[in-house]
Amino acid sequence: MEKNHSNKVTATLGLMILCAAVSACKQEQSQGQATTTEPPAAAPKAPSMVPGTVIVEVKASEERMRVSAVAEKLGDRVVAKGASGVLVFGPYVPLSRGHYSLLIEGTSKTPFVVDVAHTGGTQKVGVKRYEAQSGNAIGAGSLATLDFDIAEAVQNAEFRVIVPEGADTTVTSYKVVVR
Repeated sequence: MEKNHSNKVTATLGLMILCAAVSACKQEQSQGQATTTEPPAAAPKAPSMVPGTVIVEVKASEERMRVSAVAEKLGDRVVAKGASGVLVFGPYVPLSRGHYSLLIEGTSKTPFVVDVAHTGGTQKVGVKRYEAQSGNAIGAGSLATLDFDIAEAVQNAEFRVIVPEGADTTVTSYKVVVR
């Protein structure tokens, strides 16, 4: 009988210790001092899809604005060297499904093409050709605007300016905004 009584006492003590531990834990949590594991961190929020929200902005002086052999970076601008080809490209950013505008700053006295592509440039979602008018610069600082839509989220969107031989085109920055 003594053995039975000893087992009951041990079980009762164990239950009391467990209850005290749970009570202390609840009290710590209500006081904001819990030392137990934290809930999982929230997933990163997608960029706001409110019209006017800037999704990405790249200046010519940044490494994210990539240039090809037909261009050179001169401080805060990218300048065409005279050969035809892709002047600027990149930055290979993810874009959610939505409606966007690509705004490019710079100058040009010659025609050029702007496109938005993904999947290594094989899938184009927007293309527009700009013509020079009477040899005047196109825009005063604003080189081009191209509206485009993304039907399904992409991981590697790029924005390109393509120039012909003899181009007189300069790019200083570009940005993508929600429209």
